[in-house]
Amino acid sequence: LDAAAVLRSASPFGFVRLFTQGTATLKKLATIQMLQSTLDGKTMSDLSQIWMREHLKLSVESIRNFAMGFGLLSAMAGKKLIPILLRATSVHSYTTLTNTTNLIAFAVRGMCERSRLFFGMLPLMLPGINGASSAAIGMVMSSEMAAAGFG
Repeated sequence: LDAAAVLRSASPFGFVRLFTQGTATLKKLATIQMLQSTLDGKTMSDLSQIWMREHLKLSVESIRNFAMGFGLLSAMAGKKLIPILLRATSVHSYTTLTNTTNLIAFAVRGMCERSRLFFGMLPLMLPGINGASSAAIGMVMSSEMAAAGFG
């Protein structure tokens, strides 16, 4: 192993190379994927917890049950639904579909403080849940990175 290459790859700022040395296409794909990752469950969890507690006035038990249900449905979507959609659609169609369903679900959830509406939007979120909306672009980005000499 090349020690210098290992150190470069361990740098938390290594991603900057994508924007300084990458192709125009790679820069666009990296930006899109970065923005889509903001909807990942880990980044939205705190906001959802606050919304459920402060705005929906849910009990700790209800929030726990939601988190467990969300996790189960996310796992099921990742195992069954998302692979089917990836095979059946183009990169553009998949990304558009999942971004649109996420947009609608998050917008409706935020329109009013009703727990049934909050929970009811979960099925609409399943195709793009936990950052899955970037799955198709991720495959294209890997190819583009290899072509640009990043791996």
